[in-house]
Order: sequence, then structure tokens, then C-alpha cells
Amino acid sequence: MNDKARREAHWREHVSAWRASGLSRQAYCTARGLSMPSLGYWQQRLKSARPPFRAGRNEPHLTLVRRLIESPAEAPTPSLSIATRNGRRFDFPELPPANWLSALQSGAR
Repeated sequence: MNDKARREAHWREHVSAWRASGLSRQAYCTARGLSMPSLGYWQQRLKSARPPFRAGRNEPHLTLVRRLIESPAEAPTPSLSIATRNGRRFDFPELPPANWLSALQSGAR
């Protein structure tokens, strides 16, 4: 992976984690030592970029978001969050079976 791809992956992960965190952009950046303008730039850049996977034009786009656990007290929070392109979010306390996730992806087609 080249530097450009690594940088994009790094910021894609932070933009996703920030959206899933429920924190303001300022609070998220302050807690992680990130630049607010940089996060804002990448948010806009990634928003206008084509999604990495699009099987069809009318299908919902699902994004799996890795949750960063701040402290052991937060451990009981959802271990999987699924966010749709239209802003809906589904939190699962435990990982669903792999075949369920596969069926979810197949059902979107």
C-alpha cells in the first residue's frame, strides 16, 4: 500500500469512528490529538468520493464501523455497528453469525 492509500485509509477510519462515536468533531479530535481542519477536509473528501463497494445503483450501501473502546467500563457497548448511507445505524451487542452478515449482504442485491 502506498503512502497516499495509507493516509486515506487512516482518515477513512477516523471519519467512520468519529461518526459512530456520537461526539462533536472538536471533542473527537481533542481526545485523539487530531487536527479539526484535517478531519473536516477528509470528511468532505471521502463524502464526495465514490464508495469502495457498490453492487447496484438502487441498493443500500452498508458500512461496518470499528468501534474504539475508550475504557473497560465501555466494554458492554455494541461490538458491531452497521451504518447505512441514509444515516440509519444498527448496533449489535454481540457479533452476529457470519452467515447472517452474508445473507444481509445478499439480501441487499
